[in-house]
Amino acid sequence: MLTEAFHPNAQMYGAVGPDRYDEPIAEYVKLMAESPGGAMRGRITSIVQSGDAAGAIVEEDGFWGTLSFTTFLALSRIDGRWRIVNKNFAHTGGEMPAPE
Repeated sequence: MLTEAFHPNAQMYGAVGPDRYDEPIAEYVKLMAESPGGAMRGRITSIVQSGDAAGAIVEEDGFWGTLSFTTFLALSRIDGRWRIVNKNFAHTGGEMPAPE
């Protein structure tokens, strides 16, 4: 479903501690596929739209157990379909899980 939501050329920008995640959205989709299941929760706190451009803010909690983020999504209506063209996030809490 993530692949359908994002434009194929979308990018992601953000950091968790010193680790930057400035990369093509395909890397995020791969990361999500490898993520353990669980109680990840996201809620949209803001949406703004003007014509074929829009933005949304999403508060996310419980990623990989304890991580929390504020995510800013830029969307464009392309050929009549809304697609996320950019994901920019701020790490707001929690720690990365220890390597296995």
